[in-house]
This record gives sequence, C-alpha cells and structure tokens, in this order.
Amino acid sequence: MTQIYIARHGETEGILANRMESRLDSPLTDVGLKQASALENRLEDIPFTKIYSSPSQRAARTASIIKGNR
Repeated sequence: MTQIYIARHGETEGILANRMESRLDSPLTDVGLKQASALENRLEDIPFTKIYSSPSQRAARTASIIKGNR
C-alpha cells in the first residue's frame, strides 16, 4: 500500500518578518534548519522511494535535509 507523507518547510526569515512569502524565496532560519533535522530524525526509519518538493529554496532545502543531505 502506498503511503504519502506531507511536510511543511521549516521556519524562514520571511515568516519572522511577518511577510506573506508565496513566491518569495527566503532561506530557512537556524530554527528552520533544526526543525528540518528533527523531522529527518523522526522519519529516519521510513524507507522513502521518492521525495517531491516545490522548487522554492525553503522547501527544497527542507526536503534535502529529510533525505539525509545536510
């Protein structure tokens, strides 16, 4: 059976500035990087075959960390 996991990117500089980012592409903060690492640890025993991400820097970086590429 196929299982799908959905995750949100970590905290970004735009979130801290109370900006509606949508297509803006601010980087993850230190907290955002820690959030992504914590999610990686939580999901480490799941054998993912595919990981999909939007092309935004914040989402791609979060996905890369979850995948094990720090």
